[in-house]
Formats: sequence, structure tokens, C-alpha cells
Amino acid sequence: MATSRSNLTASTGLNVTGGTIAAGNSASTITGSLNYTSTSSSTYNGVIAGAGKTLTMNGTGATLTLGGTNTFTGATTVSRGTLAAAAAGALGGTVSVTANSGGTLLLSGAGAINRVNNSASVLLAGGSLSMAGLSSSSETLGALTLSADSIIDFGNGNGDTLHFASLALNGHDLTVNHWTGPFYYPTETTDHGDATQDRLLFDSLSLSPAELAEISFYDDAGAFRGTALDISFGGTPELVPVPEPTTVIGGMVLLGLIGYRERRRLGGITRRFARRVRA
Repeated sequence: MATSRSNLTASTGLNVTGGTIAAGNSASTITGSLNYTSTSSSTYNGVIAGAGKTLTMNGTGATLTLGGTNTFTGATTVSRGTLAAAAAGALGGTVSVTANSGGTLLLSGAGAINRVNNSASVLLAGGSLSMAGLSSSSETLGALTLSADSIIDFGNGNGDTLHFASLALNGHDLTVNHWTGPFYYPTETTDHGDATQDRLLFDSLSLSPAELAEISFYDDAGAFRGTALDISFGGTPELVPVPEPTTVIGGMVLLGLIGYRERRRLGGITRRFARRVRA
């Protein structure tokens, strides 16, 4: 356990292999790489600094919460457990973020902005990028790339926005969980969303129909909302769910059956009325 109620100073980096790291003072500084492999959760409110230094989260079942402004400029890797960026600049200097299978990058801290370097590339290698616990929050990131089937989770809140530079699926599936918003159709020209809609935005987006079909949206109840539609309002490309053709056809059939039933009902009323008149 590395604990400090005042200043924690580690001038050559720090390996946390067990217990916790607890530095409540923002003056605490780790100058060098941080490698966290403990299975116990920790909150670190100090600074991780150093040009080219890295942060590795590899603590199965644990959460490492970053509550300070960190300036290290190397890569961030989440291989196991959860790394929570809970303050503005928590990953403000990192050049890239990788979430491997079993790892989650959690964007947290209500009211925080710019938790991650806006140009940091994001590689989802079977892991998750989550906004669970937030509402009406946003984060801007660099290019999003998949190297395995991965997850974006908007959490049970609503009105959250993730804005990436671009998207490369590389033949892998992207699951978008806890998405809030309406259905859209390929011919849409009007934005039906409101302040509660979650947004998945990009500076540029060029996906084939087959790639769009590799992206699936699910709502807060876990119900499948549809595969992706590339749509643009105000010049900003956006991914939204479009219902599967079978859903549309099923809805049309249902409406047709309702209409047929109502016509028969009204027809029966008309015939009974006509018989009474003749009588």
C-alpha cells in the first residue's frame, strides 16, 4: 500500500502490486510510469507526470480512480479492471488509450470536461468505453479503432455525447449499450432527438452498409434498437439506430391488421344500422 495524507512522491515511477494507493493531496506526484496490478480499488488525486511515461491498469476486479490533472504523455492501457477518469485532465496528456478484453475506461465525474486529451487515439481491443453514471456529459477524443469486438456503454443516464475524430471497425462488432433516443430512417432529414438523446459523433465517417450492420444499439432495458445508420445534421456525421427491415415490416403488418379489424368493426355497425332503418 502506498498511502499519503500529505504528499506522495515517486520520482522513478510506481508499481502497485497489492493493497491500494491513497493520495488525497493534489500535490502528490508520481514522476514516471504507473503500473497498477492490485486487485484492490484506489483513488489517486495527485499528479502522474513525465514525458513518454505510461499508465497501465491491470487489476482484475479493481477500480483505479484518477481525481487529479495528470500530465504524463505516454500511452494509457487498461487490460483488467476499470480505470476511471473522474476529473478534467485526468488523462489530459496521454497520447492514446487502449481498452483490452476485461478492461474498461470509465468517464466519470459529473460536471467534468476534457477528462481525456482531445486528440488521444482510442483502441478498443475487446474492452469497453463507458459513461455509466453520467448525464448530459460530453467527451471529445481522437480516432476510434477496433481490433476486437468491443463495447461503448452510455450508462443509464441520458443526453451524453461521445465525439471521435473517426471510426475504423476492421471487421469487428461494436455494441452500443444503454442508448437513449428515437429511431431514425435512411431518408431522415430532421433531427428528432432532444436533450435526452445520447450522441455518437465523428469528425469524419465513411462506413459501408456491411460495416454499419456490425454496429448494434441497445436501450436501457437491454432491448435491441437496431443497427447503425450514418446520418448528418448540421454537417456532423452521427451514428444512430435504424430499425431492422423485419421490425418495419412487422409494424406495417400490425398496422394493417388493426386497420382491417377496424374496417370490419365499422362495417358491422353500418350493416346493423342499415337493417334497423329498413325495419
